[in-house]
Amino acid sequence: MRTRRFIPVLLLLAPMTLGASDDASPRHPVVLIHMRSSSEVDKQVLQSLLVDSVTLELSNRGMEVLTGTVPARTSGEILDLARREEADFALVGIYTLKDKQVLLEIQWLDVRKRALAAQASRQGPLDLSFDSVVADAVDELLSRQAGSFANLPPRAVKPEEHASAPLARAESREAPLDLQFPVQEPEAAADSPPAASRQAALEKPLRRLAISLGTAPLIATFNAAKYFSMGVAIQLAVQYRIRALGGFLGFGLATAAHGFHGKGAYVEADFVLLPIGAEVQYGTRTGTLIDFFVHVNGGPAIFAVRLSGGNPAATVIPYVIGGVGVTVSMGDGFGISLDGSYAVFFDSPAPIMGYTPSVSFLVRL
Repeated sequence: MRTRRFIPVLLLLAPMTLGASDDASPRHPVVLIHMRSSSEVDKQVLQSLLVDSVTLELSNRGMEVLTGTVPARTSGEILDLARREEADFALVGIYTLKDKQVLLEIQWLDVRKRALAAQASRQGPLDLSFDSVVADAVDELLSRQAGSFANLPPRAVKPEEHASAPLARAESREAPLDLQFPVQEPEAAADSPPAASRQAALEKPLRRLAISLGTAPLIATFNAAKYFSMGVAIQLAVQYRIRALGGFLGFGLATAAHGFHGKGAYVEADFVLLPIGAEVQYGTRTGTLIDFFVHVNGGPAIFAVRLSGGNPAATVIPYVIGGVGVTVSMGDGFGISLDGSYAVFFDSPAPIMGYTPSVSFLVRL
């Protein structure tokens, strides 16, 4: 069932009330509104807001507006429906929601001529100011239509002829019109939300600088496990990120402070490892709260030893650390990273090796 929304203009209504005959209706332009999403995302709420905004703008200009469920999808079907409803024009809006920005494309169709009369497009944030964006687009369309409004033919009020056979035959003789509106198949629409989310994530500006601070145990393996089982570490990393392969590449520095206590057959000692090296990381940008990454870093490490009752000694040894992890975002700028890494410090005569599973707090700037 259609819904008619009409706000009369007093200056036009007064003379028509005085002079209109019983067999002719006032010649306010009648406009059928058809609004849809290009990707079927947020079809209900945003569609209703746009229809209400466009209806208000047209009604304030003295037009009679037809809204409601419009099952048509092609331009020819929309024009046929507008003709049956005795509309003079059809306003077709196609909108896309990306990153809280709405891209709105509006086309104004002349029902009698079965032709595209004008079109306009606008983009703006989805907030309280968006009504003004819609009003500006509608104003651009109507500014070109003054002549077509002045030449509307008289319309007789004969409800019984709305669905008559001659009208249907006349429509069948009209040449078909194809304005090539984007129409999405149901199968593609079912897959569109994840695809749209990923596409929005890839188009979103990348925060270039990332800083992470975390903590991890050092779980010894192989020879190192003979004199200590576990140590603790504090980790710090700084990266500069660029877009790459559907995600990002990060280049930066990583450092940490590993401490553990070792016990041999005759002596005990405290050990500290201070690695400072270059890091490379690749991460995904899925458009969801969860992303994955792989990384490797290496360089020199300061290895300090203090034997029980003795003086500390230090040396520099090479190291390499690699691992994979997952990041859980808490907004655009913050996140928590869970990382499973393995570290090798090339000490002599045997390397120090172990697992370093970490939890880090991530800041993206």
